[in-house]
Amino acid sequence: MKKIFLNLVILFVLFGNNFFVSTKPRSVFLPKQQKTNIECLEKIVYFEAGNQSLVGKVAVAYVVYNRARSRQFPNDYCSVINQKNQFTNIKRKIRYEKNYLESECVANSFILLPDPTKGAKYFHNKHTGNDWMKGRKRGIVIGDHLFY
Repeated sequence: MKKIFLNLVILFVLFGNNFFVSTKPRSVFLPKQQKTNIECLEKIVYFEAGNQSLVGKVAVAYVVYNRARSRQFPNDYCSVINQKNQFTNIKRKIRYEKNYLESECVANSFILLPDPTKGAKYFHNKHTGNDWMKGRKRGIVIGDHLFY
């Protein structure tokens, strides 16, 4: 409980009054909130967006969340993250503790914030081109990532 409270305080300090503004009501609790799923989410936020802004980290967390809620993907975070050729391998070594702590806070609290991706289920680095994105409507740019 202390961890959740600390995460909320950190997010409030970072976002100010915008922390409480949301365009639609949202449950505070994640579906099937399990420790292993949250740990997977912490790691993918770190490896995919560790060098991005807080909004960029929240956006990556929401992509995983949006996929887990979709019938197109598995319904838990670890299964979504570990799908072949979808995300960075999360079994690598964590090198920058500060970035990991931010990713940990995001993974535990992102659901309280509005989805900056507006429901995106895909993203990639805007400096790389991928065949799978051809024909897709251009997405939202957040930091170094394009979200679709």
